[in-house]
Amino acid sequence: DYLADKGVRLSEQAKQSLLRSCRGIPRDLLKNTDFAIEGEFTPSQLDALLGNVSDDLIFALFCSLKSKTTDFIANIETFMEDGSSTKLSALQDFWLRYILERNGGTQLTLSSQMIDTLNAVFSDEDIMKVSKTLLRAERDTIMLELVTLNMSLTQTSSATVLGYQRDAAMQAEREKRIEK
Repeated sequence: DYLADKGVRLSEQAKQSLLRSCRGIPRDLLKNTDFAIEGEFTPSQLDALLGNVSDDLIFALFCSLKSKTTDFIANIETFMEDGSSTKLSALQDFWLRYILERNGGTQLTLSSQMIDTLNAVFSDEDIMKVSKTLLRAERDTIMLELVTLNMSLTQTSSATVLGYQRDAAMQAEREKRIEK
């Protein structure tokens, strides 16, 4: 109604960004909407400016949860470098939307391609493991919880991870010698 009164149209993705940014506070929604209208931002620019973590970044992180732990760690480092302070709530929000939409939720906020890809990656048992991890995680422990979950889903031991890291360090050292 507010957008109609202002005579402005925003994309659905921009509207979703605005809704996520206000965290249920109507005054913040109006303030952020005015900000978006004045700036004419793309949805991804709006996400960044409002402190939201993009769905694409979260999607990539969840898709890599069942990949080799060293590959997953690279993805989670990219995720943690994002400037947003709402990482845990963003992960929880995305995962909840995925669960609701995969089970026939009426309002789709994720693309059907995202839902199909996540359905292909995760079994029902895996979905429960991810859900439990996200429920018990704290803001300060989310990275450790996700790495532990990755190791569980891929049946990787800490000794294997150390071996991967040692191999990567040796490869980097060889490349340095070759460059010299």
